[in-house]
Amino acid sequence: LNVINHKNIGNICVVIIRYFGGIKLGAGGLVRAYSTATQQAVENLELSLKEPLITFNIQADFSHESKIRHFSKILDAQILSVEYDSGLQMKLQLSTKNSAAFKSHFQADSSLFIVAVD
Repeated sequence: LNVINHKNIGNICVVIIRYFGGIKLGAGGLVRAYSTATQQAVENLELSLKEPLITFNIQADFSHESKIRHFSKILDAQILSVEYDSGLQMKLQLSTKNSAAFKSHFQADSSLFIVAVD
């Protein structure tokens, strides 16, 4: 656990299987063996940064579609679905760090209805 904590890695599980070969390592020996195995695994690990995402359901007039699409593109939002009924229904996903900017940009417009799903 110390190896993972010192590397600032999250969302990971390390499984070590030790076959008993007749030699008792003792508590200290087991800790060293498991730490070494974990260290070797972590050194060969390809890391990637995962940003938390939030999904929004948007209901708006058709006239707002281009404005929503434009601002979504600026904030790197991914449009998941678009439905045209009596109005526009759009589902999009963006990082939580950009969600406040997205909501505040459209908050003043009463013809838009935005609901955060996640």
